[in-house]
Amino acid sequence: VGACVGMRGVRIQSIVKELNDEKIDVIEWNPEQAIFIAKALSPARVTAVYLDDDPISGRTAAVVVPDDQLSLAIGREGQNARLAAKLTSGRIDIKSLSEAAPETVRKLREDASFDVTSAQAETLKSAEVILAKKAEGKPIAPEDYQLLGKVVDLNAKRVARGRQEERAAKVEKVAAIKAGIPAAARAMPLAQAPLPEHLLRLLAEAEFKNVGEVMEQLALDEKRISSLEGFGSKEVEALKKALAEMTFPEPEPQPQPAPEPVALAPEPVAEVSAPVEAAAPEAAPVAEAVAPSAEAPAAVTVEGEEE
Repeated sequence: VGACVGMRGVRIQSIVKELNDEKIDVIEWNPEQAIFIAKALSPARVTAVYLDDDPISGRTAAVVVPDDQLSLAIGREGQNARLAAKLTSGRIDIKSLSEAAPETVRKLREDASFDVTSAQAETLKSAEVILAKKAEGKPIAPEDYQLLGKVVDLNAKRVARGRQEERAAKVEKVAAIKAGIPAAARAMPLAQAPLPEHLLRLLAEAEFKNVGEVMEQLALDEKRISSLEGFGSKEVEALKKALAEMTFPEPEPQPQPAPEPVALAPEPVAEVSAPVEAAAPEAAPVAEAVAPSAEAPAAVTVEGEEE
C-alpha cells in the first residue's frame, strides 16, 4: 500500500489530478475473504465477518462493527458498503454490535435444539444484563462490548454448523439445474439472443455473458434477477417468455474415431539351455618327425676316353 501511495502521497496524488480529483481507495489484497472484506470497509473498524456461501443465493457476508463505526462502515449513501460488495462479488449485511447482540440472544433463547452449557448460560445471562443497561441509557464498559461480541460469535458458529446438511441438498439441486441447461444456450452470446433491447442492456450491465447464465440464474433464484437495477416483475416475465420461445438445436453427435489396432506383444520364448559337455582333454603335442634329407650327389664330370 505504501508503494502505491508514495512518499507523502505523491504517487496517488498525481493520479488523482489526472482523474479530475476523483478519489481513489487503495486496499491491500488478502486471499481470506473475511479479512479482505474487513480491509475493504476501512477506515471503519470491524468486529467480525461471517461468510455464508450459499450455492443458490450466492455469498453473503454478515459484518458486525462497533456502534460508533456503523456510519463510517456504510459510508455516504452506502458508498463504502457497495464498494466492498463489488470487490468481493457478494452481498454484505452490516450491523452494529448493539443491533446484532439482542437478535442473537433472542435466537439462542428461542432455539430449543441449542444445548446450552453452564458457561454459555452464564454468558447469555451477562449479555442480557448488559443489553438492559444499554436500553436504560447507562454507559457500557469496553469489556461489556467484548462479551457481546462473544455471544454473536457463538450464534454465528452454531448457525454455520446447522447449514451443512441444507447446503448439501442445495448443491445437488444446483448440479441438476446446470445439467438441464442446453449446451447451445451456453454457447450463444447474450448479444445474439433474440431478446428486447432494454433487457439485453440491463443483463449486460449485470455482467451476464451468455443465454445459459441467464437461464441458470432464473432457475436458481428468480429474485436475484428481479433485484437487478432496472428489473421488475414485468421485465422478469418478459424475459421468461422470450427465453421460453427460444429453441436450441441439439448438438450433432461427433463421430468417434475408430479404435486403433492394438499390436499384440510377441509371446515370450522360453530359452532352453543345452547341457554343456565336458571339454575333451587336449591332445599331447605330436612331435613332427623330420626325415633327414639326403644330400645331393656331387657333380661328377665324366670325360670320355680317347679311342
